[in-house]
Amino acid sequence: MNEDVRHLVLIQGFDEEIALRNAEIDSLPRHIAEIKKRLHVHQLQLKADKDALVANQKQMRDLEGQIADHKQKIARLRDQMMQAKTNEQYKAFQHEIEFHEAAIRAAEDREIELMESAEALSGNVSVAEKALAAEEASVKAEAAEAEKRVAVIRAERDQYEQERTQVLVLVSRDVRAAYEALKSRGRKQVVAQVEGGQCGACRITVRLQVIQELALTDKLLRCENCLAFLYAVPVTAVDAHGPSETGQVT
Repeated sequence: MNEDVRHLVLIQGFDEEIALRNAEIDSLPRHIAEIKKRLHVHQLQLKADKDALVANQKQMRDLEGQIADHKQKIARLRDQMMQAKTNEQYKAFQHEIEFHEAAIRAAEDREIELMESAEALSGNVSVAEKALAAEEASVKAEAAEAEKRVAVIRAERDQYEQERTQVLVLVSRDVRAAYEALKSRGRKQVVAQVEGGQCGACRITVRLQVIQELALTDKLLRCENCLAFLYAVPVTAVDAHGPSETGQVT
C-alpha cells in the first residue's frame, strides 16, 4: 500500500473522531438551552398564576369595600326612611335600599366565585412552585454535568488533533494539500477502499487496471469519479505505521 494512503487512512479516522466530538460539543449547549427554555416557560406560567392570584385577592378586597359602602348607604337610607313625610318618599327610600341590597348579593356571589378561583389558583401555585424548584435543581445539575462532559470531549478532541498533526507531517505535501482540499468541501470520505470492484466513497465501478495496480504496486491512485484516494488491501488493524496489510499489528 502507498505510504501516503496508509497515513491518510489514519488521518481520516482522526477526522471522523474529531467531527463526532465537535458535533457533541455543539449539541450539548443547544440541549441545555432547550431545557432552560422549557424551564423559562414554566417560570412564566408560575408568574402568571401568582399574578392572577394577586389580582383575585385585589378583586376580593374591592368587593369587600363595595359591600361595606353599600351597607353604609343602606344604614343612612333607613335613617332617612324613618323621617319620610310621605308614602312616596318612603317607597323611594325603600327602592334605593333594595337596589343596594341587590348589589350586595351580587358582590357576595362574585366573592364566592373568586374564593373558589383563589383556591384553585393557590393549589396551582403551590404545586408549580414545588415542581419548578425540582426542575431548576435538575437543570442546574444537568448543565453542570454537560460542562464536565464538554471538558472531557474537548480533551479527547485535542488529543486526536495532536495525533492527526503528527501523522499529517508524514504525508507528501501535494497529497496533503489534495486531501485537505477535499475535506474543506465537506467530503467525509476522502480515502476509500475498493470493495467489490467499486470505490468505497462514491460506489462507482473502478476499472480493472486500477484494481490490479492497487493490488500489485504501491502507486498512488485516485477514483476517477470522486477523486478519493484508493486502496485495495483490507484494513483490519492499525498501528503507529498505519493500516496493516496482513491483519496483524506490527
